[in-house]
Amino acid sequence: MAVLYQLAGLFFLLLVAYELFAIASVLFAIFKGKFCQQKSPIYIIAASNLLADFGMLTLHLVYFVPSLLFESYIFPKGINDNLTIFISSLFMFFWYQLSFSQILMAVNRLVVMCFSNVNVFTRRNTLIFAISTYSIAAVLAILSQYVLPCCRFSFDYFVFSYRYITIDGLMNYPNTFIDMPLNALSTTVCGCCYFAIVLWIFSINAKKGQGAAHSHETKLEIKYAKQFFIITIFYMNAWTSFRYLPVLIGGSNLYLYSFCSLNAMLSFGANGLVYYHTNSEIKKALNKRVSTTADSSSGKGESQKRNSNVTRDSDLPRANQTNVRIVQNIQVSDPESHKIVKYQKLFCPRDGPCNLVRPFVNFISRQMDKKWINYVLVRDPLERFISGFVHKCLRSSARGQNCYQCDDNITCLMENQYKSLKKISDTGIVPYLHTVEDSHFAPQNWNCELQAHYNDYKIFKYSHENIGAILESVFEDFANASVPVDVINDIRQQITGKKSYHATYDSDDVVKYRKMVQETPYLRELLVKMFYHDYVLFDYPLPEL
Repeated sequence: MAVLYQLAGLFFLLLVAYELFAIASVLFAIFKGKFCQQKSPIYIIAASNLLADFGMLTLHLVYFVPSLLFESYIFPKGINDNLTIFISSLFMFFWYQLSFSQILMAVNRLVVMCFSNVNVFTRRNTLIFAISTYSIAAVLAILSQYVLPCCRFSFDYFVFSYRYITIDGLMNYPNTFIDMPLNALSTTVCGCCYFAIVLWIFSINAKKGQGAAHSHETKLEIKYAKQFFIITIFYMNAWTSFRYLPVLIGGSNLYLYSFCSLNAMLSFGANGLVYYHTNSEIKKALNKRVSTTADSSSGKGESQKRNSNVTRDSDLPRANQTNVRIVQNIQVSDPESHKIVKYQKLFCPRDGPCNLVRPFVNFISRQMDKKWINYVLVRDPLERFISGFVHKCLRSSARGQNCYQCDDNITCLMENQYKSLKKISDTGIVPYLHTVEDSHFAPQNWNCELQAHYNDYKIFKYSHENIGAILESVFEDFANASVPVDVINDIRQQITGKKSYHATYDSDDVVKYRKMVQETPYLRELLVKMFYHDYVLFDYPLPEL
């Protein structure tokens, strides 16, 4: 029997060590990469869950594994020692948190994917939910381990696993009123949520066949749901094995109870292992960290492909930068004016939330191939917005409930559009089906994977006055790439030969509404809130406020 204890201890030692490594790596990627601030709020739930997993596995590493290796309860009074009780209470605390976390993950997937118009899981709310799981878990752990008369839960190396410390004649209150109901509730809620998500995916696939638009973010949400479903399976297997194995094994062959411990440890490590091995964002962040470390140690780094006013935070010194505006993961310097600081104070107070629509939401994903010359045409944010307003809100009356039913009220449109973009910005979730309004009025930096490939594009600032200069630059690239002259001339003729049917730049409506926005402080403020990062990234002058 001694050999079996030691073999089990060594096996669990290796398993727990690898799982802790995976969890630590994922947590490092999440916090170092600022995933909780810059990516989907689901990473807040994931980080909360991973911290509990890390704590649970640490308990096994420092207590359960040694107790198996040394065939001892470690502390003098054995299973009734206060330290043994405390460590077992921490186990229950983490278990309750993980149980609630399973519910939170499943409900999050259901709401975000199937009810995208319900703005519940903002970053702030998600953080509150995550913290609440720890608070409720602490109360239940104290109640089950210290308050109820029977029966507390404990590590017990003797049975290679865990057990309730029962007392003859007394009901097992924690199991009856807390553990079983919570385990069953968690599994039931998760099952219902993921079943509803499966039905939703089937319905979306049907729409996809009819030509519905797809977003990169929706694909990510489906991937997250699959990952969480796998984690839920491990969780369910852990708690059910604690119930059915005693019935199958009975009081003999105690070493078989090690399968109960194995299922539990796999459950505690599943979150980290799934993220570490299958989550592309985590793997990319970890690979980037390794690459950055290698570059630093060799003293070499890849130079910028383009000179621009956009650099990473870590590339600029922190001291004496009174005229630097820090925006998410980019840093923009304006050495000749202090307007950027002015907007920082206006929209991003030191002790309050930033009201700007954040940059680089992948609104429409386009694959970027560096083997080709890639062009991006951008427009002055005001000109682009007014053109879209005139074309889609004033002239496209056949669409029915277009432009939030604002008709010719540009203030109504801007208020509603700001709310829509801010919701996408705050949650990081782009609705599966884009509205016409969001597609036409979303910030330009949300397109073309600009966060990853800003320096790989040739960016042209388009206006109807400079279209000839832009075309000549493009045609020069065509000629250098050996595109036949007759093909270039044919393209030039098609582009310059006629005016677009929905061109608006010279219309009376454009002049009227452009002037209205320029002369109305409130409208200028809404414009900058929506398109601040377009102004900065593409070097357009910010409107005066």
